[in-house]
Amino acid sequence: MRPSCKAQIAVTDFFIALFILGILLSFIILAWNTQERRFNEKLEYENMIVTAFQVTDVLVKTEGYPIGWNISNVRVIGLAGIDRIISGDKLALFDNITYDSLRSKLGLLPYHFELVMERLDGTPVYYKGSAFTGDKSVNIKRIVLFDGQEAVVRFNLWR
Repeated sequence: MRPSCKAQIAVTDFFIALFILGILLSFIILAWNTQERRFNEKLEYENMIVTAFQVTDVLVKTEGYPIGWNISNVRVIGLAGIDRIISGDKLALFDNITYDSLRSKLGLLPYHFELVMERLDGTPVYYKGSAFTGDKSVNIKRIVLFDGQEAVVRFNLWR
C-alpha cells in the first residue's frame, strides 16, 4: 500500500496557519503598544497642562497661606496682594526660596519649571527657575499688574 499524502498536507497547512497567526498577533501587539504609548504621552501632557494652570492660578490670584507668609511658615505660595496684582514684597520672598524647595512647595517634584515676568514690550522684570533641558514642555502665560504696569507672567513646565 502506498502511504497517504493527506497527513503531510494537513501538517503543512497547520504550520502555515500558525505562521499567519504569529504575524497577526505580532501586528496586534505592536499596534496595542503604540496606542498605549501615545495615550500615556497625551495623558502626561494633559497632566502637565493642568498642573501648570493650577500653579499659575495660585501664584497670580492668591496671597498664599498664611496670608502674611514668609519663608519659614509658607504652606501655599501666592504672589498677589490682590487678584492678578503682584506684590513686590512677596516676589522678593519667593526669590529667596530655593529652587528645589519651590518645586516641592508648588507640588512640581516630577517636573522642572521656569517663571518669567516681563513687561508687555518684552523688558524682563523677574526670573526664577532653571533653563529648559527636557523633551516635553508646556507654557502658560498670564497678564498681571506689577508696579502699576501690565506684565506677562510666563510659566514653563517640563519633564
